[in-house]
Amino acid sequence: PPPATKPQFFSQPRRRPADLALSSAALQLAIEANPRDAESYSQLGHNFASEDRHADAQRCFEAAVELSRGRDFAALVSLAEAQAAQRQHAAALVSLQAALELAPPPGPSAADERRAVRRREGLALLELERYEEAG
Repeated sequence: PPPATKPQFFSQPRRRPADLALSSAALQLAIEANPRDAESYSQLGHNFASEDRHADAQRCFEAAVELSRGRDFAALVSLAEAQAAQRQHAAALVSLQAALELAPPPGPSAADERRAVRRREGLALLELERYEEAG
């Protein structure tokens, strides 16, 4: 039987290093041309995260959240992922809770996205040894 794959929230296909470098360079140019382009920051953050450059990813997602005035569900969730990857579980919990207050954008996957964020919230609570709140 084929090996089981681990499901990932907002998973992205693996890119070849040259594709990633080219994409990152183009995104950095887009940000230089328009420093208020939250989407380019988010995409660059995903590029950095795929290279395990979580501190750089965090800075990009923080910029995207700031530019959206805290109203970008996906950027908040991605920020939490970058924070959790660096074992910043308290900060990740704050980001996840902010995302849950917003709720995912309406659509067929909204309920699944909300459940995935609730699960991550529970994991952050467990990492912080807040067992009763984790359920």
